[in-house]
Amino acid sequence: MFDMRQHVDVPTHRHGGTLDLVMTFADYELQQVSVDPGCILSDHKVVTCQIPVTVGQEEVAERIVRGWRRVDRGVLRRTLQDSPLCHPVPENVTVDELLRSTTAFCVTLLIASYHNTASAVVQGV
Repeated sequence: MFDMRQHVDVPTHRHGGTLDLVMTFADYELQQVSVDPGCILSDHKVVTCQIPVTVGQEEVAERIVRGWRRVDRGVLRRTLQDSPLCHPVPENVTVDELLRSTTAFCVTLLIASYHNTASAVVQGV
């Protein structure tokens, strides 16, 4: 019903019946599921299994953290206004020309321009 699989197929209670379950998604394979006799303190048997787990490496990313509170906002504003990102669209460009210029190549150029401007702004303030 839920695409799940129950891996214990023998009774787990002293008087019969499978009361202790090991459930996984149907496509997940467990290794060595076993039901061993329980101890004196419980009427349940001991269910053990090996679960294959893959542990990946942590992704390490280097960050540069800047003290943005100390940034001169006037210098930041002027630097951005003087950058290519804030240049106005020429008046002689039609809407059709603007739409044609929004190809993947132009988007890539805009992203590069943004990255270069942002880097220059950060270095300059």
